[in-house]
Amino acid sequence: MDTCEYERIFTQYFFGGSELAADLVTLDALGEQSPVDWLAGHPRLVLRMKAAQQRCLVAMSAALQPHATQLKCLPTTAENCLAEDVEGLLGEMCRHVYPPDAVIYIVTERNYYCTPTSLRLMNLEGMQRATPDNVEEIRAALIPGIADKPEYLSGKDILGYGPAFAWYQDRQPVGFAGTHASFMRDSVGNVGMVFVKEAYRRRGAGTALVAAVADALLARGRLPVYGCFANNIASTHSAEKAGFLFAGFSCRVFVADDMEVHINGEKPILSALEG
Repeated sequence: MDTCEYERIFTQYFFGGSELAADLVTLDALGEQSPVDWLAGHPRLVLRMKAAQQRCLVAMSAALQPHATQLKCLPTTAENCLAEDVEGLLGEMCRHVYPPDAVIYIVTERNYYCTPTSLRLMNLEGMQRATPDNVEEIRAALIPGIADKPEYLSGKDILGYGPAFAWYQDRQPVGFAGTHASFMRDSVGNVGMVFVKEAYRRRGAGTALVAAVADALLARGRLPVYGCFANNIASTHSAEKAGFLFAGFSCRVFVADDMEVHINGEKPILSALEG
């Protein structure tokens, strides 16, 4: 595949299969009729935005739709959408709709993909592929650090969606990266679940694990993709050092009545604009 084909596959994956016009901001309602799964079931989600490959898609709640024209000025390139004024615009738009004492959370993510020419493999001693023979050992040692609940991922979940690797030290697994379930599973592999025990960090293990999973996906003809919170510096560095190319930006806006609300089991970590 050439560069254009990789870009096409990533764009199709990123926007959930929607065909969007380039250089335009496409607006849509937040709900079951949306062309993308916008997590409409979350009661506090009021807006979601994605920008990649000169395309931008914004879905919003009914309360925000009268103010949708403000979003037409959003830039359609992912690089420009990372500017702080975009978050400010989204926050200000919500301020016109929701009570002054509401708390507005803005959760921003960076999205990447990797190609055979951009991939940078690392030779790290102790790297092993996850297999049916060692998966339960890996799960018992590491899954509590990857998921909020140890039972969240079974051995079948770890191996069921694509390649996974563990890093062993002193014959014990101390690091892991695998493949998430994802849209377009036959052509895309979502690299994730990256975790290294604290005592073994800052040795390049996270980067090596991410690169190993990406290499295995490419060998299967699947495009490796990667996403993380924008302010998770360690995660973004791991992706970029492994050769992943920044390609897209996404933003979710939640409105709550207090600062203690948890989104997907965690507090949002990028921005909290207090009323």
